[in-house]
Amino acid sequence: MRLFWIAALALMSSACGAGPLPAAFGPYHAGVDGGSAPETQLPSIVAGGFETPFGIALAGQTLYLTDRAAGELLSVPLAGGTPKVVADDLGDPTWLATAGTNLFLVDAAGRRVLRATPAGVVTAIGSGLVVPGRIVAGGGRIFWLDQGTSGGLGVIYSAPDDGSGSALLAGLVFPQDIAYLGGKLYISERGRLVSCTSGAVYGSDRPRVSVIPATGGTPTVLYTAAKWEDGYPAGLAVDAEGQDVYFTQPQFCSGAGAVAKVAVSDGTATLLSDAPPGARRIEVGDADAVFASGQNLSITPIGGGPYQDIAVMTAVGDFLITHGRLYWTDQLAGEVLSMPLPGES
Repeated sequence: MRLFWIAALALMSSACGAGPLPAAFGPYHAGVDGGSAPETQLPSIVAGGFETPFGIALAGQTLYLTDRAAGELLSVPLAGGTPKVVADDLGDPTWLATAGTNLFLVDAAGRRVLRATPAGVVTAIGSGLVVPGRIVAGGGRIFWLDQGTSGGLGVIYSAPDDGSGSALLAGLVFPQDIAYLGGKLYISERGRLVSCTSGAVYGSDRPRVSVIPATGGTPTVLYTAAKWEDGYPAGLAVDAEGQDVYFTQPQFCSGAGAVAKVAVSDGTATLLSDAPPGARRIEVGDADAVFASGQNLSITPIGGGPYQDIAVMTAVGDFLITHGRLYWTDQLAGEVLSMPLPGES
């Protein structure tokens, strides 16, 4: 599959269902009913020839990525070049993080977490997961998410970057994502919906965003959805100053969604934009929040404003922002792609 790029007009639109968030901030979108897309350049191919590239992470001037179909961990120079296999026979490698000189990845099929050295020595540091989720690094430690059983109870595990893991926090209700910054771990939970027709959410199991010390402890709730129409926080990211937590907010039943943020200091929630159906993964730059939904990549200003599709028909695995550019894996094209982001340094 090849990519179809939009440089002047975003063609997607959706209804917004942000619930209790201030109505003054939406709904709106850049689409056929108004708005204009940012000035963009066509993407460059950093590297290609992969089978199903998914996870992506940065260490210095080197990008690392996982290839699910090939079962490989690979490296490629940030400026582009020939990929090199760091380790193989990794099962189904998905999410990826770097810490120090080591790399950490999730093997979804093997339900385990692996540490790989630059020399390709691989060690399991966690196993027996039910539904392996995101993995992040910070403060000399690794954190990973087990999204849990069919009953929805998930667990966050933690390990030193040179050791094995243990449970940090259990009993999470359908946890969706985690993010680390400054000794704190931020968590999104879907909660437990009774049904779309009843419109009821179990009392203490509402969708929420919370934070805990990276050493463990009782979560502090920053945001709680008031009713089922609010949707639930899915993808999660924290700005560099640790002031706001950004999250995508798909609805339970309609597939529509939104992008919102909550202030860490007082829990004030702000709707930034509506979003196409299926909005999940999100990252925050200097000027914009970037999020993936279906086969789109979109941006919305961090202060609020219309979302704008910057790429469509791209089967995004994972992505990151660095050096004023967006880098991502395209699972169907078998490529790592890059493009500049306006307003990023």
